[in-house]
Amino acid sequence: MVTAMLIFSILLVVSYVGTAIWSKGELPESVSAMVYDLPKAGQWLWTLWLFLVAFCIAPALLEAMPESWKFVGFFTVACLAFCGAMPLVKNEKNTAHYALAIAAGILSQVCVAFISPWWLITWPLYVAVISFPVFPWTVEKRIIGKGVFLIEGVCWLTLTMCLIVSRI
Repeated sequence: MVTAMLIFSILLVVSYVGTAIWSKGELPESVSAMVYDLPKAGQWLWTLWLFLVAFCIAPALLEAMPESWKFVGFFTVACLAFCGAMPLVKNEKNTAHYALAIAAGILSQVCVAFISPWWLITWPLYVAVISFPVFPWTVEKRIIGKGVFLIEGVCWLTLTMCLIVSRI
């Protein structure tokens, strides 16, 4: 059941983010900014999506964490859930949302460090790919200003990959 929930979480992320990218034709500025792509009356779907992603990844995350550090996994999931509970609203500052999102990202990487630290090698690769103007996607306008989304993607990728490996 835990593995099925992890797979469901991955499918939710890939399908929603993929649909958002495909419909706009470009990367979003952040995962949170994807709420703006929905009509005002349908923005609750973004909240539901983030709740489902967080709660479906929770069992695998908590199971994989060392016993004395499970609270870090819990706080990671809690930060994601609270981000979903307070989505961004255009032209309004939401400091709590930003703080929780940053905390979720940092805590997710602390979890990775405990579960399978080798996945943290993804970070230098990310910096190398994004820093060198040799690669055509760094020069294109579509990737400029998308750093937050790309960082969120690396956090998600490292966490899900280390959870998958820990399940094997």
